[in-house]
Amino acid sequence: MIFYQYIYFFKYEKSFCGKLNAMIIAQRIKELRTENHFTQAQLAKMVGCSQPMIVLWEKEVCEPTASAIVRLAEALGCSCDYLLGFDGY
Repeated sequence: MIFYQYIYFFKYEKSFCGKLNAMIIAQRIKELRTENHFTQAQLAKMVGCSQPMIVLWEKEVCEPTASAIVRLAEALGCSCDYLLGFDGY
């Protein structure tokens, strides 16, 4: 019985947690970008990526890399923990 519970967790719960994390990151990037009155192109230039990459992050298509999270936090004036959903500003 316990074996099947582990299979359920890794098959369903783990993917849900990943989706939740991607949703939080996407929401916070967009929220902070608009609060700071940055366009996607301006933010992309500050972070060192392309504007379409910002679109992909904000639409939850993909997540930023660790180094991109650091650059986003610097550009948006928040902590990496906040972008990842762990902390307040």
